[in-house]
Amino acid sequence: MHIAGKAPRNTLMTLTAIVVAIAVVLSSAGCLVEVEKPSTKVNVPDDRRDARLVVDGLVDTPLNWTLQQVVDAGLVDFRATFVNSVGTTVTSNFTGVRMQTLLTDAGVIATGEIVEAEASDGYRSVIFLSDISNTTFIALKEEGKWNNLSDMGAMRIVDTHMSSVYWVKKTIALHLKPSARLDLYGHITFNGSFTAGLLHRSGTTDVKWKEGTKNRTARGMSLADSLSLLETSTWEPWYIELIGPDAKRTMLNGHDAIIGGKDFLAADSKGNFVYVRDGRVLVSGLTRLGVVEGFNIYGNVTTETNLTETDLDALTQVNGTFKDQPVKGPTLRLVVDRAGLGPGATMVQVGSESKEPQNISIDNLSRYIIVRIMNPYVDSLYPVINLILVPLNQTTGIEYFPVAWVKVI
Repeated sequence: MHIAGKAPRNTLMTLTAIVVAIAVVLSSAGCLVEVEKPSTKVNVPDDRRDARLVVDGLVDTPLNWTLQQVVDAGLVDFRATFVNSVGTTVTSNFTGVRMQTLLTDAGVIATGEIVEAEASDGYRSVIFLSDISNTTFIALKEEGKWNNLSDMGAMRIVDTHMSSVYWVKKTIALHLKPSARLDLYGHITFNGSFTAGLLHRSGTTDVKWKEGTKNRTARGMSLADSLSLLETSTWEPWYIELIGPDAKRTMLNGHDAIIGGKDFLAADSKGNFVYVRDGRVLVSGLTRLGVVEGFNIYGNVTTETNLTETDLDALTQVNGTFKDQPVKGPTLRLVVDRAGLGPGATMVQVGSESKEPQNISIDNLSRYIIVRIMNPYVDSLYPVINLILVPLNQTTGIEYFPVAWVKVI
């Protein structure tokens, strides 16, 4: 006999056994099994009561919580596998708090795109906010025991899906920060802020490259896809212009960079932009990217200026000869004057995408003209317009020189 509305004790035991069996089967099949801890109060041991976790930066309400407050946010049991640098794997049972819970309590501001995890020993690791999910935890226990303070610290980041490189020991703070922003110019109509976080979220492929003896992988996309995302207004730019943190310019033939399929833009593990070509980094910490028609005049000038084909045609033309054929174009002096010489300017460097810059004295600028000509030095099935520097006096020793940028020194 039993009371109506209540299952017999043996029935409850049978149901419990079935639930446990299902959990065991799912676990053995490689599925993540998470169990919310009971709502009963869990007290932190005395040896870690002073431990605190800071959540600050781009948040509405910075947190400076004791470990007890972290515990009170809600404990979860879960399993995760650690893979070390030589490929050895260790699967353990953990107890912790979802990082998303903490970030929600702090209130992440929209411009926050990366979480910089700080450890008590000074180590820092960057995690893209878009990678943080309900499988990312601040782990407090492993195999039912509170973390070893001398090894893992009171808190440790553990994720069941992300690489173990993000499992930060001795975690004491989560700093919400913006990711790098890429300045865009030229034939790009993208309306908004193009950040490494946006590239990471939009990435269509894993970009790989060698960095010394190490292999690196980051989320990104091909240059063609990147320019499509940025709504580039021309398919055949003369140059892709890349500028790094040191203001050094790298010029790439636009047609080759797009068609070749070996150029990629990626967001690296520090939240910065990298430009990768054929498995090697051309520019690390990329700050500016332009799809440029013509060339830029910069350096010791009044105003950095981009001159296009139309701009060159509007300048006074001087007749010259190239490969025994008549050509015409504005003098280099007239071109440089468009940007205005800065105080004490003595020299102009004319740079190409592949050759060492050509140095020309300020006094000799009128001895050269800039000519627009079809693909004069590269055999190709695709005719590409190029600008070249042609001397009016062949005794200078320069037959011609491709022009990608002009720098006044």
